[in-house]
Amino acid sequence: LIATLPLPDAVELPTWNVDDIDGQWSEASVLLVVNPELHAPLAIDGTRLSNAPPNALKLAPGVAIAAPLSGSPVANAVTGKLLGLLLFEDGKWSIGKL
Repeated sequence: LIATLPLPDAVELPTWNVDDIDGQWSEASVLLVVNPELHAPLAIDGTRLSNAPPNALKLAPGVAIAAPLSGSPVANAVTGKLLGLLLFEDGKWSIGKL
């Protein structure tokens, strides 16, 4: 169940600049999981990813990631652009692309 509430008129929410979102990746890509709980971003090699329609990347089962990192932004290490959000569902990791 999802509920929505109207925002007060005086609230201004920052939005992510569309130019800073990257929809491209390849096996040569290195992606970074960014989270304030980490001392340094967690790198994910592009060879450990595969397409998982619709609009997701599936991480290989052997990739070890702490469950509290679910929901963290994932960026392209070369461009610094946001790719998506790290998701943990049904015991499997994926990146939900934006």
